[in-house]
This record gives sequence, structure tokens and C-alpha cells, in this order.
Amino acid sequence: MLEPLLNKKLDSVSQISGKRSRSRITSSSRHSSSSSARRKALAEAAAAKQEAEFDRLLADKERERMEMEAEEERKRQSHLAKFVHNKAIPAANKKATIAEAKLKAIEQAIEDEDNEKITLVTIPGFTDPITLKNRHKRG
Repeated sequence: MLEPLLNKKLDSVSQISGKRSRSRITSSSRHSSSSSARRKALAEAAAAKQEAEFDRLLADKERERMEMEAEEERKRQSHLAKFVHNKAIPAANKKATIAEAKLKAIEQAIEDEDNEKITLVTIPGFTDPITLKNRHKRG
């Protein structure tokens, strides 16, 4: 009879210690899973931080690229403007030279015309009317 009582006590002790052991396992398992969740959250946060830094670096590189392209376009436009200007100057000078030459030619023609009129007026005998009879007698 002692044996069954003893067995019952042992069973109850083992049950109690089993419960304690299970609660320790459950507790450590909870602690382990919360620790694992914290590690996972820390890893995700670190990865997000690295990704954000990488995105910032990419944004900086993109800005630098766009600034370089804008500077290249500005230089291209400046060179084009200088080219057009340098091409237009000789053409404008040529037109001005031609216009000046035409003006001088016209002024010279007018001056020559005025000189001819003065010469015709000042030569005696040219202003007198000549008849056909007078011409035949002279010749």
C-alpha cells in the first residue's frame, strides 16, 4: 500500500516538475521567439537604413548626372550661338561692303551727271540751236 502512495507522490512531483520544466521551456521559447523577433526587426531596420542610404547615393548621382547634362547643353548652345554669330558677321560685312560700293557708284554717277551738265552749259556754242542748213554749210 505504501507503494501506490509513493507512486502517486512521485507522479505528482514529476508532474509538478514536468510542469515547471514545460513552463521553463515555454518561457524560454517565448523569450527566444521575442528575441528572434527583435533580431529580425533590427535586421530589417538595418536593411531599410542601408537601402535609404543607397537611395540617397543614387539620387545624388542622378542629380550630378543631370547637372552635367545641363552644363553640356549650355555649352553646346553657347558654341552654337558663337558659330551662328561668327558666320553672320562676315556675311553682314559683305553686305555692308556691297551696299557701300553701290552707294559710292550711285554718288559718282550723280556727280558725273552734274559735271556733264555744268560742262555742257559752260561750253560756248553748244547752247545755240543748229539748223540743218547751217550744218551743211559748215561741213
